[in-house]
Amino acid sequence: MAGVVRVSTTEGLGTLWLTPRLPALAAAHPALTIELLLDNDAADLLRREADVAIRLARPITPNLIARRVGELAFQLFASLDYIARNGTPTGIDGLHAHRLVTVALRESMLDDTWLQILDAGTSVAYRSNSPVAQVAAVQAGIGIGLLPAYVGHVLPNLATILSPDLWRRREIWLVAHPEVRNSRRVRVVFDEIVRLFQAGAAELRSASDP
Repeated sequence: MAGVVRVSTTEGLGTLWLTPRLPALAAAHPALTIELLLDNDAADLLRREADVAIRLARPITPNLIARRVGELAFQLFASLDYIARNGTPTGIDGLHAHRLVTVALRESMLDDTWLQILDAGTSVAYRSNSPVAQVAAVQAGIGIGLLPAYVGHVLPNLATILSPDLWRRREIWLVAHPEVRNSRRVRVVFDEIVRLFQAGAAELRSASDP
């Protein structure tokens, strides 16, 4: 089992959630190289820009192998330091008295309720086009941010705010080029990622302890 397998996913999911779960695969196949492509734009699998892609929506491109591997929930987070200085909002209306961390550009994938809060003129302390930078800003106490639920399991000193049911969940799909059937190393990586998502389902669906 040797060679390179290119896996495309979002920056946050690839950096904070997937990478810490890859040591067993790396140890089992020391001649295998995982090339992780972190980009919020979907890689073109038919053009072989990646072998396997993790996407937060059902793929619409035909002729691809696609498997739904989980569901991603979102949660408002703030650092314990921020809460100590500013208190905790008890409802959506209470967010107007706080400062927020969010994306730099308005995106169609943003939660509708979160967009309404931003459009209502709530104070924004920090914006970034990097999901990991947004996580770092929340952890540093700059403001309250809407982040993937798994962040609460991988980073310390963060508190959840309001109910996760306020925010839209996203389906997680694992997608591959049809030729994956002919590549043993790609199939091994595909199957291992499926297993990782099945094992980590609780962390992806809820910010509280499983």
